[in-house]
Amino acid sequence: MQGLILAGGLGTRLRSIVSDRPKPMADVNGVPFLTFLIHKLVKASVNNIVLAVGYKSEVIECYFGDGRNLDSSISYSIEKELLGTGGAIANAKKLLVEDEILILNGDTFFDIDLKNMLEFHRGNKSPFTMALRKVDDSSRYGSVEFDSSFKIKNFIEKGVKSNSSYINGGIYIINKEIIMAMKEDIAFSLEKETIPDLLKQDMLYAFLSDDYFIDIGIPEDYIKFCSDVKERKL
Repeated sequence: MQGLILAGGLGTRLRSIVSDRPKPMADVNGVPFLTFLIHKLVKASVNNIVLAVGYKSEVIECYFGDGRNLDSSISYSIEKELLGTGGAIANAKKLLVEDEILILNGDTFFDIDLKNMLEFHRGNKSPFTMALRKVDDSSRYGSVEFDSSFKIKNFIEKGVKSNSSYINGGIYIINKEIIMAMKEDIAFSLEKETIPDLLKQDMLYAFLSDDYFIDIGIPEDYIKFCSDVKERKL
């Protein structure tokens, strides 16, 4: 399995306190946030990693280089213009060499067991597995509904009542043939365009977890993550 981290966004909501670097490079007690994601992949024996970068990509490349200092091999898929989450994945095609691609959002830390997720993915012969996080109030985010065989059946918009307490946790295992079918050189959203199409084809599986989850996209949650790391809550 190969890792792909989406780290090319502008991070506009975090600019008030992180203005001089890309959002995934936000300092967390002396190291970039992105370091935690790379360590998590390496811990799961995912050492071949692609970073999909765009805004101030040179900052990321200069810091991580070829990845050898983190016991990994890192290559870079560079966006010349914003391509969205789906477009960024398609842009990385040429660097993807494994049959299964583990995709992480570069601004989210979800402390699931990645090896267990891969076993689930293979055991269900799933073409696309999405990690779901259990929350107290899914209406804040929008929820994901699935059946007894863990096949995803519906996505509920935020603010709408749902029977499900699970949300999209932003970690995916996708079989390479799905990625190879994505159109290149256009901007599109994985969440709003690709995933709904796959839902219609009954191709999505849910891997469930209530492990630690945070999105550092807003100042309050970034500060909370820094505090949680300092207090060793991860």
